[in-house]
Amino acid sequence: MTPRSTFLSVLLGASYYVGGPLIRDVLSGGQAKILIYHGIPSQNHFEGITNYYGYSIPIQEFERHLIYLKRHCNVISIGDLTAGSNLSRLKTNVVLSFDDGYENQYVNAFNLLKQYNLPATFALPTAFVCNREPLWDDIIEYSVNCCTKASVCLQWDGEEHEFAIEDFAGRLTLYNWLLRQSVQCDQELRDALIEMAIDALGVSARPDDLFQDKDYCPLTKEHIQKMIKSKLINFASHSVHHYLLAKCDLETKQAELRESRQQIEALTDLPCNMLCLPGGSYDSEVLDEAFEIILTRLHNFLAAAFSLVDHMRRHRKHLYAGHEFNKEIQRELQRRIMSGPNHTVAQGLRSYCLHVSMPPIAYRASIGRDRLEAPLEFKEAIFYLPSHSLLSHGGWTTEARAELNGMPEGLAILPFATEYFQQVEGFYTWLWGRQAEVHKAQLDATNALKDKARAIY
Repeated sequence: MTPRSTFLSVLLGASYYVGGPLIRDVLSGGQAKILIYHGIPSQNHFEGITNYYGYSIPIQEFERHLIYLKRHCNVISIGDLTAGSNLSRLKTNVVLSFDDGYENQYVNAFNLLKQYNLPATFALPTAFVCNREPLWDDIIEYSVNCCTKASVCLQWDGEEHEFAIEDFAGRLTLYNWLLRQSVQCDQELRDALIEMAIDALGVSARPDDLFQDKDYCPLTKEHIQKMIKSKLINFASHSVHHYLLAKCDLETKQAELRESRQQIEALTDLPCNMLCLPGGSYDSEVLDEAFEIILTRLHNFLAAAFSLVDHMRRHRKHLYAGHEFNKEIQRELQRRIMSGPNHTVAQGLRSYCLHVSMPPIAYRASIGRDRLEAPLEFKEAIFYLPSHSLLSHGGWTTEARAELNGMPEGLAILPFATEYFQQVEGFYTWLWGRQAEVHKAQLDATNALKDKARAIY
């Protein structure tokens, strides 16, 4: 271990021993934190500059984290956090997130998450996971570690940069310079910078070279499918090439966001509704693209919900005409869905999307502190449709217009969609149960015929 990592380990160990984290959790109970992990290697000793900044947490240390979190915190999914459900007012609410999609996240982290029954989100850069292209910072780390030269001269941005790399300090200087240039340059130039460095260092840094070290390897589709089956894990987009998106042109931004989402949906066979921005880098163009995805999903949700409701209205008339159950279904539809404000607003919103345009979207984030001396912390983020924009459309019913007028900012998308979904889901849960009761005689007769056929054949 380096002197720096030794000092940090001793300092954090002392804090843990005297109960520092527990005291902090008690004082700030009810808050929400997102912990971001990267690699979870089996080894706890690293050669050269490998893991110098401690982004990877050895499995033994990671398990100690989970034991602490299980005992003292309320670990929730990112879905719970955004929906405001299953939150604790007394304990610190914690979301576990894993960036980059390393194989050791499956081999080591996932097995421990299953053991302690803790949910987590994994953010995947799809060039790494789908195409098995090594991550850019791993290529730099590997190349600097493997170089046998005493010095190297790099030509970049019209200047020569000379580095003496005989000792650890020299290699660390080169490593830091390459990292810094990689995040400061236009991201479309990053690969050219890294290729130039590899040539100058005189090393081979192909995927087969890096992937001899299992800690550089990506997840596979088989890993991801097993993680999905556990019901503990969901997956987020982390772009395609792990670019800092604010440093890309518009075309690249759109490709990075759209392609990664499509690839993750193909990997998981599930909708990809989450985006984790590499390096937290974004600008107005990135937000516009993300907002467009939100609006498209909202429109699709409304169309699907209305299809379910309309289908049942037609289905009951065809199947149960003249039957008392027909009236019962209509009463439940009216009580559970159609008489409520969500359905009224949903009707008007779908009309707006079809006949006006996709509505404008707004975003509000709030930060604050619990005590004057405490640091500022992220508190809440809400995506909403501004009321004044929606009300400019003349197609709202009186009830829906009154509902929107009662929303000073606008229609909060996630609470509205969640509540409306639960109403539709609740109706169908009731319907399937009642149908089983109404058709019990027919179902019993059918099952009896099945049993008889099995006995004969």
